[in-house]
Amino acid sequence: MGMGRDAQSLITVLFIFRYFERVGDALLNIGEAIIFSLLGERIKIEQFDALQQTLSKSGFSDSFADIDFRAIWGTRSGCRIGKVEQRDGSPSPRPQGSIYKEGNLEKIRKERASINRWKSLFPGLVADVYGFHEESDKGSMLVEFLNGCTLDEVVLSGDDEFLRNALFIFESTVLDTWTTTLENLPVKTNYIWQIQSRLESVLQMHPEFWRMPKSLGSSEVRSTEELLSHCADIEDELEAPFSVFIHGDFNINNVVYNHEAQQVHYIDLYRSRDFDYVQDASVFLISNFRMPVFEDNHRARINSVIRQFYTFTKGFADQHGDTTFEARMAFALARSFYTSTRFELNFKFAKEMYNRAMFLLEKIYHYRDGKWENFSLPTDILYY
Repeated sequence: MGMGRDAQSLITVLFIFRYFERVGDALLNIGEAIIFSLLGERIKIEQFDALQQTLSKSGFSDSFADIDFRAIWGTRSGCRIGKVEQRDGSPSPRPQGSIYKEGNLEKIRKERASINRWKSLFPGLVADVYGFHEESDKGSMLVEFLNGCTLDEVVLSGDDEFLRNALFIFESTVLDTWTTTLENLPVKTNYIWQIQSRLESVLQMHPEFWRMPKSLGSSEVRSTEELLSHCADIEDELEAPFSVFIHGDFNINNVVYNHEAQQVHYIDLYRSRDFDYVQDASVFLISNFRMPVFEDNHRARINSVIRQFYTFTKGFADQHGDTTFEARMAFALARSFYTSTRFELNFKFAKEMYNRAMFLLEKIYHYRDGKWENFSLPTDILYY
């Protein structure tokens, strides 16, 4: 080309390559259309291959004509989730069906490891893993389908007796897991760091939630940056007196209640670790608070669940001599309120959570007693 020789032929070759690319795109579209006709779900070729490999390792039929795949939801962590069942009349290794999960390899590996640890400690609490496959930076696994309904469905639609029973089973399970895995070794918390690590996604959704410094006469309003930085320094002074094996993403919709079996199950476990139980407690409390339900009767029911679980958690703290529980809960609630705003499109409701986070951070910032055992959490902040 540089010498000017065979320029016309080389340009022709470039156009041929372009047509080959278009042929490849067309074949890809045809392949994905065939997959759609088989599964009834839009799924990319690489996702189909991962699904096929995972199902093959799990004992399912090699023929996709015998399989019914139905996408259920995509998680906030970016995973694709679907339910897999054998079609009517086809022999099935899993009569109740299975859940297929595909996403970031590191997250899928962590979830599998967490499930295995939970199963070794509490058989029946989490799903069985039927198959696992990894390729490049993606991972997929097939896990047991857990019968029941998520706890948020119970809160919003179950009758009072049903809800009382579900909460009793739930709190009994939480108490058992916390008590069994309790290690009497202090553990550092990182609630402010968790806010800072999620600030970018919060501000992408709500750029207004970054406060600049202001002053009026002798009064000053500190910036978000200064408030978080100072509270992070304060948090360094605090330690949880012991650790437990926490769920790590203890939202109310990550707990499945099976009324017939009188049992709860945990799902979405890739963040499980040994840490401060206050993290799980705060996440559960705020996952109730942030349910976008504002009708008086439903909101009163949500508030009663919040009140009951906070009382339960405070009782656990008192029983185990956790004297800084309320102080750490203030940090953890500020974290949960602030970071939850990135999932809320209703600006008024998101601003409500943001204001509560800032109130807690200001209360921590201005606490001058020095003895965190004397810190008092304003529990009214939990109720909307």
